Amino acid sequence: MALFSERQQLDSQTEIVDDAPEWLRGVFFNQILVGFLHLDRKSSVDSFWDGASEMMERLQSPIGAKWLIEKVSVLTKTTPPLNYVIDAVCHDALQRQLLTMKWFHFYDVIEIVGNALRISDGKADDGFKRSFQRYKEKTNEWLIDGSIGWRLGGRGLLERTMPAEVSEMEQAMVSNADPVAAYISKARGFLNQHPCDSANAIKDSVSAVESVAKSLAPGASTLGDAVNHIRKKNIYPPLLLTVIDKLYAFANAEPAVRHGSPQEERVIRADAEFSYATSLAIIRYLRDSRE
Repeated sequence: MALFSERQQLDSQTEIVDDAPEWLRGVFFNQILVGFLHLDRKSSVDSFWDGASEMMERLQSPIGAKWLIEKVSVLTKTTPPLNYVIDAVCHDALQRQLLTMKWFHFYDVIEIVGNALRISDGKADDGFKRSFQRYKEKTNEWLIDGSIGWRLGGRGLLERTMPAEVSEMEQAMVSNADPVAAYISKARGFLNQHPCDSANAIKDSVSAVESVAKSLAPGASTLGDAVNHIRKKNIYPPLLLTVIDKLYAFANAEPAVRHGSPQEERVIRADAEFSYATSLAIIRYLRDSRE
């Protein structure tokens, strides 16, 4: 049930992309990260039971807190917090690091933890360890609740959010082992960069369309040429083919997208995301609508 502030539309839901507020970091540490941490480097020499205890903790919580502190210190080029090796202050030291680091390094840490969990899952003897999957689900729920414009993908990398329909088309295409999948993956990578590489995202999005169109028009040298070949078959509505032609014309005309130019690049993230989503829709249309 929607709460009062939601019903009255009093709560701002502006999407956060280029920031990581302190409240967001605190929730991540307390509600997500802590559940995957164990206190590493206990002395198994002094006490067998200390070593056995650490092993049990590691099986349940794969990330060593002190290991992560040192990893974060290297990432941020800072000295590890004083006395961080002492169990009683270890978690507090890590939390202080997360709260004070630059916002983009905080997102780096999310990926570092995800990668460590994927490696840990790969070493699991029983084949049933799913730490990364749990981490991914909890992290994405937290990102959605916080109106954050990033999602943790299956490879442990943060990706810009897209509408559900676009994501579904994307997944269907990337799973195919063909040149189109390579172009789509590259375009998505450019969208996920910070700052977004809008020009290259558009270029590879349109190249993906071109690859499909050429497969439907053998011998065509460009996307525009392929559209002309397809138009002659009278299979697709002419005005919809014009949409494809105009996308190609836009990419060719914009400075620094498909061709070098002395003019300054003008495209922005919104242009790249529109071109990407449109290209996916065109590809699905060309492939599926006349089968």
